[in-house]
Amino acid sequence: MFILPSETTLKAMISHLNIGAGINSQIFELIKEQVRHWNEQKKICTIMFDEMALEAAVTYDSKQDKIDGFVHLNEKTHQFADHALVFMLRGAVYKWQQPIAFYFCEGQTKMIDLKAIIKSITTAVTETGLQPIALVSDQGSSFQSAIKDLIEETKGSQLRTGVNVDGTIHLSGNVLSVFYDPPHLIKGMRNNFLSKNVIFEGKIAKWQDIVDVYNMDCRHGESRLMHKLTDEHVIPSKIKKMKVKNCVRVFSKTVVAAMSYTSQFPLYPDGKPVSKTMKDTSKFISFMDDLFDSVNGAERFNKKNVAKPLRQVVTIKSKHHCFWKDAINYFALD
Repeated sequence: MFILPSETTLKAMISHLNIGAGINSQIFELIKEQVRHWNEQKKICTIMFDEMALEAAVTYDSKQDKIDGFVHLNEKTHQFADHALVFMLRGAVYKWQQPIAFYFCEGQTKMIDLKAIIKSITTAVTETGLQPIALVSDQGSSFQSAIKDLIEETKGSQLRTGVNVDGTIHLSGNVLSVFYDPPHLIKGMRNNFLSKNVIFEGKIAKWQDIVDVYNMDCRHGESRLMHKLTDEHVIPSKIKKMKVKNCVRVFSKTVVAAMSYTSQFPLYPDGKPVSKTMKDTSKFISFMDDLFDSVNGAERFNKKNVAKPLRQVVTIKSKHHCFWKDAINYFALD
C-alpha cells in the first residue's frame, strides 16, 4: 500500500515543476541520458498520440502583471482550453512506455498544426537516440488528414527519386509505418454492429442473436454460462460505447461457445424459436475475437495464452501471418 500526500500538497509540489505544454528540453535530456546504455532493440519504439476532451478552463501564457500583490492577466492572452493532445512512446520489442509531451487547444487540433507537431516530436525523439518505427493513433478526422498529408509528402519524394512507394512516412531519417489504435477499431466495429447486420462468409450475423442468448442465459441465475456479461455489454440502449472492455467481453470465445450450443436447438426453453442466423453470428464473433488477439499480443510466451496463440507477439514463424492473409479478404472492398 502506497500512501500519497494530500491533493493540496501534490498541487503545491507540481506548481514548482518547470513543465509546460510542448516539447520540454529537460524531459528529453533525461530520456537521452537513460537510453544511452540501452541495446539497439530496446531503443526501437512507436510514437502514440491521442486527443482528449477537457472541462473548459481559462489558460494563459507567462506574461503577467503583478500589482498590489495580485496577478492581473492580460486579456489578449486568454483562451479556453477544452482539449489536450498527448504524446507517448512505447517500446516495440521491450515493454516500456513514457509520456513525452502534451498540448492544449481550443477545439480539436487542426490538421496543419498536428503535422508540424508530429514532425517536431519525431525529431526530438530521434535526437535522444531512440528509434521510432511507427505512428499510432485513433481514426479522428484531423489525425487521418495529417497522416494522409505526411504519407503524400513521402510519396512525392519517393516518386521523384525512383523509390518504390510503400505507404510509409519518412521523418528525420526514420521510416514510420502507420497504425490505427486497435481498441478504437474494434469499438467502431461493435458500434456499427449494434444497428447493422454483418455479411460474413456470405451469411448474415445479427447483434439481436447476442441479445437473445444473453436474455436466455440470465434466466439461469448463478449457473449462467456468460456470467461476466451485464446489460452494459449487450443491451444497445445501456452500452457504454467508449468502454473497450465492454466490447471485447462480447467478442469472446465464451460467448461463441454459448451461441454455438444454443444454435443446435430449434427452440429456447420458453418456446421461442432460435434464430437461424445464430450459428453464423457465433462464427463472426469468433473471428473478431481472433482478430483483436492478433493485434493485442504483449508477451512472447504466457501460460494463460497457450490456447490462444494469436494473443502472443508476432514472430517470423507465428500464426499471425497466415491469419492476416485470410482476414484481409473479409475487409477487402470491391
